[in-house]
Amino acid sequence: MSQAILVLNAGSSSLKFSAFGVAGGELARGKVEVEGDGGHELTLGSVFDRLRAELGGHKLGAVGHR
Repeated sequence: MSQAILVLNAGSSSLKFSAFGVAGGELARGKVEVEGDGGHELTLGSVFDRLRAELGGHKLGAVGHR
């Protein structure tokens, strides 16, 4: 299973993300708006849900915040 690197950029009203293969190339990209109670915690859950669908056979090997 190939590894991926997840990069997050958390702002006050949104959470942007990109995932890259360790061998190169962007695998996924998106933006989720932060809403209501639970804020970033619920938003991060939405990001992981999307990544499960988009990363296919890749497994997260590292996560960074910009």
